[in-house]
Amino acid sequence: MKHYFAATLIILLLTSCSIGSAIRSGAKTAYKTAVDERSIKHIVNDKKLTALMIERILADDVTMVLDVSAKVYYGYPFIVGQCDTLAEAERLVTIAREVTGNPPVPYILKKGDERFCSLADNLRITTELNARLIADEAIFSTNIFVKSVQCHAVLLGVVSSEKAMQVAEYHARHTPGVKKVRSFLVATGTGRSWEAIMDSIADMTMKDEEELLEDEKKADQKPSTKTPAPEKQPAPPPPPEQQTETPTAPNK
Repeated sequence: MKHYFAATLIILLLTSCSIGSAIRSGAKTAYKTAVDERSIKHIVNDKKLTALMIERILADDVTMVLDVSAKVYYGYPFIVGQCDTLAEAERLVTIAREVTGNPPVPYILKKGDERFCSLADNLRITTELNARLIADEAIFSTNIFVKSVQCHAVLLGVVSSEKAMQVAEYHARHTPGVKKVRSFLVATGTGRSWEAIMDSIADMTMKDEEELLEDEKKADQKPSTKTPAPEKQPAPPPPPEQQTETPTAPNK
C-alpha cells in the first residue's frame, strides 16, 4: 500500500498538481480501493478498459449519440442503455468485444414511448435509488453503479456478499417508479469462480431478452378494431299451421 501511495503522488505531481491535492486524491483513491472488492490490479485495468470503451462508443458514427453506459468488471464489459435499431445494439456489442476481448453482457432496450417513462423519471429513479443505497450501512454503495432505463433499475458492481447483493436489490425494487429490476451485481464472497459467475449472468441475460422479445411481440399484435359480422344463422322453420275446424250446423 505504501508503494501505491508513492506511485500515486509521483504521477499527480508530474501533472502539476499541488502536494495537498495529491494527498487528498491519493487518500480518496485508497478509500475507493478499500471498499471495492477487486484488487488494485483489477481496478486499474477495468478503469482503463472502461475509458477506452466509452471513447470508442462516443467516436463511432453509429453509437456516438446513444443513451448508453459502459462498465468493465474483471475484464468483462457491461453495456446498459437503449437504441433505436438492432444495428446500433450490435455495434455496441462489437465495440465492447473488440476493446476487452471478452463477450459483453448487454442490457439494451429498444427506445420506447416517453409518455410511459420520461428522462425525468429515469433521473429521479437513479437519484432516489443511489440515496437509498448510500443511507444503508449494510452495503458499500460506492461499489454499485445504478442506471435507470425506461424505468428499469439496472445494478452493476462487485460487492462482498450475497447479503449485500440482496439488500441492494431490495432497495431497487422498493424505489418508487421502478417497473423492473435487473441486477448484474456479483458477490465475491460466494467462493464461485468468475467464469461461473459470468455464465450465470449470461443465462440470466438470455432469459431476460427472451421475455423482452415476448413483450414486444404482444405489443405488436394489436387487436382488430372491426367488429366481426355475426355468422348468418339458418332461418328457423315456420311454425306449424294451426288447423281450424269449421263448425257444422246441427241436423234439424
